[in-house]
Amino acid sequence: MSDLDISMGPINHVAMAVKDWRVTAKSYAKLMGIKTWRVMEISSDMMETSEYYGEPAEFVWISAFARMGDTLIELCEPVSGKTVFDDFVKEHGDGMQHVGDLSHPNPLELVKEYTRQGVKVGNYCNIAGVAELYYLDTREQLGGMFLEVVAPPTYARIADLGEDVTFD
Repeated sequence: MSDLDISMGPINHVAMAVKDWRVTAKSYAKLMGIKTWRVMEISSDMMETSEYYGEPAEFVWISAFARMGDTLIELCEPVSGKTVFDDFVKEHGDGMQHVGDLSHPNPLELVKEYTRQGVKVGNYCNIAGVAELYYLDTREQLGGMFLEVVAPPTYARIADLGEDVTFD
């Protein structure tokens, strides 16, 4: 892979693929003081387009979001169907699965440049009227993890969807 003409920018989002988001969130509450999580079910039913490595796919996962300083932390629990989160958990167990710059000024150009260089899109999600999510399979290039790009930029904000869950 040659150098790209476009740079990623700051990493402001880290995500773990986990078997059980509640168990993991409780551990974050005890060990790191992150007690409140915004939880939402992400389903292909809510999307105009949902793909797994370029093929149409039906899936569900649960995302739980919290902030730690300027960083958006996400726990991704696969529920059903083909997702990069399910692949990760089956292969490695719980662990860091992707990072992202959710404030890139031109995210679609970033995706275009990466895919032009041979990077594959693991999951693509077009959530009608909300956002396009690209989970770029950069495992070979980035030591085993994916890169997430979101259009339009969310600036690592927690979505207004879902419900808050707090652990003691």
